[in-house]
Amino acid sequence: MKFFSLAVSYLKKHWSLLIASLVAGVAVSVAHIGGGFFAYLNQFFTYGDLSFYEVYSRISPIIGSWWGTLLALLVLAGFFAYIVGVIDRHMKIGEFRLGSPMRKINENLSFILIFLVVFLLIEELVNVLVALASAAVMSVAAPVVAYLITILAYVVIQGVAIIFFVMGALWVPESIITGMSMRDSFSAALEKGKGHVGKMLIGALLCAVPAFLVSMAGAFVGPAIRVIFNAVSATAIIAYIPVFVFTAYYEISDLEREDLSPAKNFWKR
Repeated sequence: MKFFSLAVSYLKKHWSLLIASLVAGVAVSVAHIGGGFFAYLNQFFTYGDLSFYEVYSRISPIIGSWWGTLLALLVLAGFFAYIVGVIDRHMKIGEFRLGSPMRKINENLSFILIFLVVFLLIEELVNVLVALASAAVMSVAAPVVAYLITILAYVVIQGVAIIFFVMGALWVPESIITGMSMRDSFSAALEKGKGHVGKMLIGALLCAVPAFLVSMAGAFVGPAIRVIFNAVSATAIIAYIPVFVFTAYYEISDLEREDLSPAKNFWKR
């Protein structure tokens, strides 16, 4: 709970990040108009027995809308590059400024883009494995059983993916704060977070689970309302992730956060 509380406390003090994240969340929701797993569940009982590729094409955002996925990837890369620059400066010197977006984006874009591509590839592997499990069980089990096993497969496989995410989550602040190469910073981040995976997993799940539930509910409503549901879910995740990884990094590294200095907070608000 500690890492979750630290992230939420930071967001409460700096609600302007939530407003900025809302803009990115809406953009991603509108761009990401492909199928997706929850939309697949919505239509599950109308499909009948599907092949692996037929299932995969319905749950993969890349197959469902490659241009939407590309646009969402670019929007997120630019936004995260900007936000981590804001957070890094604030925690490092105690100054919270939302100005100079292009400079912050230029400083961090290449690394953030690589990180997001790795994340996207892991999520695509999740989609492949879930599609394999769903297609296999649909051919031998009753529809209701296949439906439940498909949900179980998604929860288990996505859960493993989230564990991998939290294991490497410190990679972003480690690289940005220390200036090490991506390879060296990744190794250092894995070593640093080794004894904190459980606590970080709880912190990640406390945001991810409600966001997933909102997205799942959005799959069972009309397209216009679905965009709103997805925007809410995306906004929560987009606002939370960069704050979560930086607050966790400072806590684990036992580094002094200058944004918590009373004198600096008084003059820099």
